[in-house]
Amino acid sequence: MVGYCKQGRLSDAIKVMDNMEYNGMEPNEITYGVMIDAYCKEKRSSEARNLIDDMLDNKFLPSSTLCCKVIDVLCEDGKVENACHLWKRMLDNNCLPDNAIMSTLIHWLCKEGKVWEARKLFDEFERSTIPSLMTYNTLIAGDV
Repeated sequence: MVGYCKQGRLSDAIKVMDNMEYNGMEPNEITYGVMIDAYCKEKRSSEARNLIDDMLDNKFLPSSTLCCKVIDVLCEDGKVENACHLWKRMLDNNCLPDNAIMSTLIHWLCKEGKVWEARKLFDEFERSTIPSLMTYNTLIAGDV
């Protein structure tokens, strides 16, 4: 799968994953990560989101880097609310808040003119974690 993904042959990688599942082999964190990353590179936000949901349903926690990629691709695709729902689902599954993810969400909320929502998200984040300079700057830049 990794080889197919590196070559840009996502459809072949999908076939491998489908064959694995058909033959009773469940995907693991690495399998999910490879495929989600490939979907993100191809800007296929819905498929990436679906796999993150499958991953969570199967009790695997995606890395913050992987989650941030999916959130960014969803937002680029105009699905900012979907990205916020994904982040809430991550929190419900005991994923810790992360500055990169928060900065990404705040950036896209501000870009859509939802500065109030971005500020509320920032305030929630600030209660549990110390925001980075990047997160503060993202909010300030979006608030201008």
